[in-house]
Amino acid sequence: MNLVAKSTILTLLWFGLIQSSYSHQDTVLTLKEGQLGGLPKEYSPATFDLKTKKLSIGNREVIFAPYVADLFPEDGEYDLRISASWYHEQVQPDSLPPYINFKIQKKEWDFSYTILINLDSLELIECQIEVQESKSRMRYFILDLASFSEELTRWKPTLRNEKSSNKSEMATPRKPSD
Repeated sequence: MNLVAKSTILTLLWFGLIQSSYSHQDTVLTLKEGQLGGLPKEYSPATFDLKTKKLSIGNREVIFAPYVADLFPEDGEYDLRISASWYHEQVQPDSLPPYINFKIQKKEWDFSYTILINLDSLELIECQIEVQESKSRMRYFILDLASFSEELTRWKPTLRNEKSSNKSEMATPRKPSD
């Protein structure tokens, strides 16, 4: 093989490696009878109760705060896509930690909600709205959780063997007074 062919192959391999490092995709999880499937052993057992909105990963659990639980339509008729990532590189200090992502969408909506939670601590990372503006254009809005700061301080994931009378429950947010 001549030098030009070798350098061409090496260049293509190099660009392939760069491209693959930027093409991260979440792993889609399954939810059957409350059991979350698709996570590695270190995050087992993993469950999510749709009725109570209680998430348990390994030895941690959290009940979604009312303002987050309310993102799930009451009629129960919606598509729920759960995905996670625990294998992405955390290059920068502000990189995302391992996470689990809940995407909620009713068929007649032109928007969906996403809830992003730290897979290790079960702390809430963010909630956002994805709006389908046209067939080819999406717009993303991060929900301003600062308005729920008092309630957020009470989003407390607990260890499963902890005994607590108020396990991860939070008050319903109040509307601002006029």
